[in-house]
Amino acid sequence: MQRRIERPTMRGYMATTMHYVRRGEFSVSSSLLAIERFTGSHTGERIAEAFETVMDTYDIRHKIDHIDLLEKLTKFIARYLQ
Repeated sequence: MQRRIERPTMRGYMATTMHYVRRGEFSVSSSLLAIERFTGSHTGERIAEAFETVMDTYDIRHKIDHIDLLEKLTKFIARYLQ
């Protein structure tokens, strides 16, 4: 009898982190701002909308200097786990 191996359900999430230097200090700090379930397709437009929601929630739009997206890494990991 052959045993069926079930794959774990893959669910999408979007995490938003911030990295910053506090005034008077010379070290970088990091914080997790949000982690939300991300359903549907992962298009640039949808990712941008979700990120804008986080920026508006924390009123930090005027403080953003640089944005990195790790979408390619995420797709690689998802492929590896299949």
